[in-house]
Amino acid sequence: MALIIIRLHPVEPVNGGDFEAFLRDLVIEAFDIGINNGPDGVSVGSASYVPPPIPPTPWIPASTTRIVQHFEVVSPTLPPQPLAAATAAIRVATPAGYTEHNESDLRFKVTRGGKEILSSQLYYNVPVSTSALPKDRGTLPGLSPTSLYLALPDRGREIDPADAFVPVSPDGTPPRYDILLNAVTIVLTHDPGSPAQLADLTPTQARHVAYEIVWNQKYRPLPAPKKRTLEQMFTLPDSGLAARLSQRALSAASGVSLRWLVTLEQGQGRPSDDVCRKLAAGFLPDGSELARAVLDLRLRRAAGESLVMWNRRRPPRVATRRLYAEAGAVLDAEDAKREAEREASAAVFLEEFRAQWGADAASAGGPATPAEAWPGRWPRVR
Repeated sequence: MALIIIRLHPVEPVNGGDFEAFLRDLVIEAFDIGINNGPDGVSVGSASYVPPPIPPTPWIPASTTRIVQHFEVVSPTLPPQPLAAATAAIRVATPAGYTEHNESDLRFKVTRGGKEILSSQLYYNVPVSTSALPKDRGTLPGLSPTSLYLALPDRGREIDPADAFVPVSPDGTPPRYDILLNAVTIVLTHDPGSPAQLADLTPTQARHVAYEIVWNQKYRPLPAPKKRTLEQMFTLPDSGLAARLSQRALSAASGVSLRWLVTLEQGQGRPSDDVCRKLAAGFLPDGSELARAVLDLRLRRAAGESLVMWNRRRPPRVATRRLYAEAGAVLDAEDAKREAEREASAAVFLEEFRAQWGADAASAGGPATPAEAWPGRWPRVR
């Protein structure tokens, strides 16, 4: 037995949470195109995506899936975050006496929702893993070596039977005649005023049909802007919100020198209570006194022990003390609400984790609870 380890990724970068849609209903089938198997090859195995059984815990994959999305632990207080990458593992049974120069030569048929995804690449001397397919599917991303990388297009770009599509071989081999004839017939059927008979096409019309097939925008999508949106690419930086939040604009609005703002941003200086107050006014030029006071206190709390408190000759006025007392109450209420939401989310996660653990333990054996698996440590996990 051997495993073909395929790393999946989108054609263009996407959010990790959006990448799950790329995997839904995905099936990858491998074909051995060895010298005796012909150009179509012989099927040697496949991998299918099975969604996680518990939606609130997508980082715990289904026990039967062979395609697993990657997740990253960014903080012990937050659930694992999804990434725009996945691993597929295809188990291949190697016949007795099978020999091959170096490694296997493969092609892949990729379908999503029963419709094929364009993939004409042929892979030669593909390395495989000798590891067994792990029962814990969450360990698939850690398998090695990587056999190949495969880019997945957005949903909706699968090949539809009604599309005038002709697969073109990367080595220049002419396409099959029946596929080409079918594509030409589809174009002539859809275009109004086309000749009823293929033989009646003029050279100009034949060339037009060829362009219709080759330049199908469904399979040649427009490139997405890199790193910046279209608006960011063509909007001058001295307008709108970006200008108001720039260092120079913030310096002018708050009265804090540009050099001191740069020093603070680089972590080479200590903010004072006076600077926090001025920055709050600069960030919220049209805000109420209460909103500015709340932001001022939040900036001070964020500064922590590095905050410099200046000694005042006179105590604050009564109205100022009342304003900041109200701002402190608002800030405490916001923080308490945020902490309650975090604890509620953690409680839901722990409950679902225990339930999934119990279900897995009942089917595969092992410790019945996390506390039994991690004696003395589970309370600290909470």
